[in-house]
Amino acid sequence: MSSTEISSCIALITARGGSKGIPRKNLMPLCGVPLLAHSIRAARQAGIFSSVIVSSDCKEILDLAASEDATPLERPANISGDSSRSEDAIRHALLTLGYEPSTETNDVAMLLQPTSPLRNASHIRSALEHFSTQPFASLISVVEWEHPPQKSLIIDDHGKGQPLISWQSLTLPRQALAKAFRPNGAIYLFRIAEFLRTDFLFAQPMGLLVMDTASSIDIDSPQDVIAAERILGSRSDNDCSV
Repeated sequence: MSSTEISSCIALITARGGSKGIPRKNLMPLCGVPLLAHSIRAARQAGIFSSVIVSSDCKEILDLAASEDATPLERPANISGDSSRSEDAIRHALLTLGYEPSTETNDVAMLLQPTSPLRNASHIRSALEHFSTQPFASLISVVEWEHPPQKSLIIDDHGKGQPLISWQSLTLPRQALAKAFRPNGAIYLFRIAEFLRTDFLFAQPMGLLVMDTASSIDIDSPQDVIAAERILGSRSDNDCSV
């Protein structure tokens, strides 16, 4: 098999029951549709996945997943807290599905976080298409920084201001700086065998899928909900579904 070959692709949607910023966030209605359901529907509409798995510690979320024709997978409470890593939930899901660290497979998985409801089926298909063009080990979705990070400052251990990159970059015109992008949390695509060996979502070589600012909204506050509903409601078909 070539390094770009893909045997199958599964979708993993991690949706725990707890949330500090917005209570019961993953079940919260967004344009009348539970937040989690936006990601499940986008995954199913993409038509590229052999299965769509929803990992959660919450029975209500697992029941919703089943009602949306996704496969519910119960996650242990000890990897479902506020400080739990997405990587732990991913590993648990993959092991439960029968993959092992020693597995040699060309299967890939795509992590779709439910807090990115503006990521749609077209973005998902584009991610897999781009991933298939080169021998990438991973691919993540990004959005261009609103302000060049090369002009950022930090405070060092002595309380003094220091450049994040260099003193020179602070004075260069914006046009002279390379475009910079940040992960937007919408898509993480990776080779299952590589992830089980490393527990790392940013495996090299890594591809980037650049998304627009509106599609990159991450639901973390009530203001994010308002912005997302405004964008979803303004679509040409006046339909809030993805």
